[in-house]
Amino acid sequence: MQSKFKRILFGGDYNPNQWPEEIWKEDMAYFKEAHINSATINVFSWAKIQPSENVYDFSQLDKIVDMLSDENYDIVMATSTAALPAWMVKKYPETMSTDFEGRHHKFGGRHNFCPNSLVYQKYAKALATELAKRYGSNKNISVWHINNEYGGYCYCDNCQKQFRVWLKDKYKTINAVNEAWNTEFWGHTFYDWDEIVVPNQLSEEFLPDMTMFAGISIDYRRFYSDSMLNCYKMERDAIKEICPDAFITTKTVVGDAVRFDDGTIVLPLVDVSFGVAAGAFANDTEKKNNGGGGMGGKIQPSAVLVIKDGTSKLVNVKNQDGITKILDMVPDFVDKFMKKMDEKKNPEEAEARKE
Repeated sequence: MQSKFKRILFGGDYNPNQWPEEIWKEDMAYFKEAHINSATINVFSWAKIQPSENVYDFSQLDKIVDMLSDENYDIVMATSTAALPAWMVKKYPETMSTDFEGRHHKFGGRHNFCPNSLVYQKYAKALATELAKRYGSNKNISVWHINNEYGGYCYCDNCQKQFRVWLKDKYKTINAVNEAWNTEFWGHTFYDWDEIVVPNQLSEEFLPDMTMFAGISIDYRRFYSDSMLNCYKMERDAIKEICPDAFITTKTVVGDAVRFDDGTIVLPLVDVSFGVAAGAFANDTEKKNNGGGGMGGKIQPSAVLVIKDGTSKLVNVKNQDGITKILDMVPDFVDKFMKKMDEKKNPEEAEARKE
């Protein structure tokens, strides 16, 4: 397997399993006409390549890989672990996520898994391993694509149990949690670990980015960042065990860009410290009203990408130095940024105010 790019890759997601095989030759002709030289495949094919718990079927994927290899395309091989197959949800319903309103989801959609489900982790790792064994020696596979668009949150019992474990590891004692979160505010004091529940609409948060108790909401997002990261690392390590020189990446979800009147663009990002991609998973929160507690704590990005006058800068906004840099680049940044974000969330109200 080649470990370095020999050319700039130009292409995108390619899902030929979704249409008749006789059309695939036309696809190759159109690719050549468009000067496409790469294709990302197998992003949402778990149901196809593992039709039951103990059976893998790579026959169609083999044809796709062979076709692209024969045409000398660079292949970005995804691991298919972002959408669960129906058999898994039927037998192991705990693999599905629970949403912000506390509803445990049934089969359907995509990006639908709970990252803290041990069953999900078992089968995701096994699938990544099987893919690496089967295709790792193919020289046309230039990149491995783990999962897809990590993002969102789950609030299930799996996550609640693991959140408590994460908190114990971070704070050691329940008293340290109370001190860090300033639980004296509004009588939030905890006496035991099992009194801590996930912060969703059934408990502390009344909107997905608005909380009555900032401390727990901050830490839940940090915990969930680690949960997603652990899933990524699990698949990455499974592939690396088979293909030590593999180039591995993923695709993440970042916030909407905000464009200012002077042409400056600010893209809210998430914690970039672990190097998965330039916008991974962790959010942080602005603490309001007595530090850790207080109604109206609003979830903010921990980093932003500022694009101005044709140049870009990635700035950490979790410390004062980062805030100062932002203010130097974008005067009145905080007020402008919050106004723009409010306009995106409440366009009708923003328009009414203009009138």
